[in-house]
Amino acid sequence: MSAATADDIAAALGDLAVRLPAAPTVEQLAPIVARLSRRERAVLALVFERLAEEPGAEQLSA
Repeated sequence: MSAATADDIAAALGDLAVRLPAAPTVEQLAPIVARLSRRERAVLALVFERLAEEPGAEQLSA
């Protein structure tokens, strides 16, 4: 997915959110994030920072 467009990535995230029965736990996410490179973790952090800045962001954590 390295050549994916922003729309492709957004669609994949949306699809994933719909398929998950519940929010992933820290215990589930920690090993996945640990395998990411430093750059990948930085990008992931930026994605979530930007999501938090969006109008209606309080609904994302519900």
